[in-house]
Amino acid sequence: MVPMEKRQINYGKSAFKTLIESNYRYVDKTEVIYRLIKENSSVFLSRPRRFGKTLLVDILSEIFQGNKDLFQGLSIYDKDYDWKRYPVIRLDMSKINRKTPELFEETLTDNIRSIGLKLGVDLESLTRIKDPSSYISQLLESLYDQGKKSVILIDEYDYPVIGNMDTGLNNMKKMLEVMKEFYISLKANDNYIHFLLLTGVTRIARSSIFSGMNNLDDISFDSRFCDLTGYTQEDLEKYFSSEIDQKSKELNISRQSFIAEIKDWYDGYRFSDSSVSVYNPADINLFFRKNCEFVSYWIQTGTPSFLVSLLSKASKIDMEKEFILPRGSNFFLSNLSLEKLDDKDNLIRLFYQTGYLSINRIESVNGSGKYYLGFPNREVAVAFTSYIVESIWNKDYEFFDSYREVGEALINGDVESFISRLSDLFTILTVTPQKYHENAVEMVISLVLRMAGCRVEEQVSAGNGIADIVVETHDTIYIIELKMDKNVDEAVAQIEAKKYAEKYLKEPRYKDFKVVGVGLCFNSVNCELTGSNYKELKK
Repeated sequence: MVPMEKRQINYGKSAFKTLIESNYRYVDKTEVIYRLIKENSSVFLSRPRRFGKTLLVDILSEIFQGNKDLFQGLSIYDKDYDWKRYPVIRLDMSKINRKTPELFEETLTDNIRSIGLKLGVDLESLTRIKDPSSYISQLLESLYDQGKKSVILIDEYDYPVIGNMDTGLNNMKKMLEVMKEFYISLKANDNYIHFLLLTGVTRIARSSIFSGMNNLDDISFDSRFCDLTGYTQEDLEKYFSSEIDQKSKELNISRQSFIAEIKDWYDGYRFSDSSVSVYNPADINLFFRKNCEFVSYWIQTGTPSFLVSLLSKASKIDMEKEFILPRGSNFFLSNLSLEKLDDKDNLIRLFYQTGYLSINRIESVNGSGKYYLGFPNREVAVAFTSYIVESIWNKDYEFFDSYREVGEALINGDVESFISRLSDLFTILTVTPQKYHENAVEMVISLVLRMAGCRVEEQVSAGNGIADIVVETHDTIYIIELKMDKNVDEAVAQIEAKKYAEKYLKEPRYKDFKVVGVGLCFNSVNCELTGSNYKELKK
C-alpha cells in the first residue's frame, strides 16, 4: 500500500472511496470522527465553504454502510467500532432547486422518493400526501419496521435560505417554513434514527428549524471537534513534508521559514476556545498542487453571490482591525449565530461563519469577557478588502492586482517610487467615494500592499495612539499616517509625537529592521494624493 503522504494530492474530489482506491492523499481525521460517532447521535456542524464538510459526510456514509476495508491503515480501522450496516439517507440541500419555495418542496420530495426506491421502499404506494415531511416520516417508519434504524446525513442544510438572501426577506421566510416542517418531522421520528448530521455554513438561531430540533448537539464550537475538518499545523508538516522540503531547498530558505510563510498566508481559522487553529483544506491542497505559489486559492474557488451582495454593504460599517463581540457562557450560540433574518448585525456574523473573520484572541474574566474577530490570514485579508474596495471604487480585483508594484517598491526599500506609483493609482481612480474617504483610501493602500506580499495591519495600537497602517517587509517597518485636507507635515509629526515607532524600536525581533515613518495627505474632494513626506526613525 502506498503511504498516505506519498500519494497524489487531492483537489475537487469529495468521494472517499475514489480518494482511497485511486491513491489520493487523505489527511486522516478518522480518530476524531470515531469520537464523534461514539459520543453523539444527533449533531450539527457549521464550517465555511470548501472546508471539507462534504467529504466528512461521505466518510460517515461509508462508515455507516460498514465499508471497513476502505479504512485500512487509518485510525478508525483498529478501533472497537462494530461496522454495522445502516440504511443511509443522504441529502445535499445545495443541489435541491431553490428558485421558489414551491420548487424546493417539490424537488426535495422527489429526492426522498428516489432514496426510498434505492432502499427498497416505494413511498408513492405508502402515502397519499406527497411532501417532504410525509415522505421522510414514512421512509423512516418503513425501514424501522424492517428492523433497521436509519442514518441521516444532510449537507448544506441552510443553502435554501442563505442562497436566497438576495431575493428578499419574504421569500426567505417562506423557504424557512418549508424547511421547518421537514426538520420537525425528523425530530418526531427520532426513535427511528441511529445517527443524524446536519452541516452548513450558518446557524439560524431563532428559526423554528432549531427550536424544533432541540435534540441537536451543536459541535461547531466544541473544542473536542475543532479540527474535525481543516488541517492542523501537525497535519501540514506530516502529510506534505516532502513538498515542503523540496520547495524550501528550491527557494534556498530554511524549512521553518517556508512553513512560517505558509502559516501567514493560509492558517488562522479558530472554531472554539481552544488555541488550535486550522488551514482550509482547499487552500493547502491547491497550494501544493500548484508548485507552492502563494496566491488566493480559496477565493478563486468562488464566493457565493449572496455574500458578494452583503460584502458590498461592508463599506457602511466601521472597518476596524478587529470586530469585538461580548463573550458569555453561551457566546457562540447567542452571538455568532444568525438571529432574525433581517438582523442588522447579521453581516459580521456571516463574515465569521463564511470564513472571512475568525477568532483572533479572547479576553476572559469569570466566564465573561470579549472575543476579538479578525482576518484569519493574509489570503482572506486580501479577499475581504478587495470586495469592499470594489464596492466603493467600482474597480475589480484584476485592476488593483495590476498595481502590485506599489507594494513591491516598499519591499525594495524605495519610498520615493512607492509614493509616485501610489499617486498614479489614485489619479486613475476616477470614481470618488462620497463617504468614508480616509477609510476608503486606507483600504486601497492596504490591498495593493498585501497583493505584493507585504504584511499589513490597519489601525494598530502603538505608543500613545493608533497608527493608520503598519507595513512589515523583510527588513523594514513602515508606519503610514493618512491625512485628509491637511498639511502633510502633520502626519509624520504625529507618528513621532505619539511614539508609534516605540514598540518596533524596543522589540528584539526588530533589532535589525529599519523603521520609517511615512505621511500621506489626500484631497477629500477627489481622493488624489496632494502631499507626502517620510523620515527614517531608526536606521
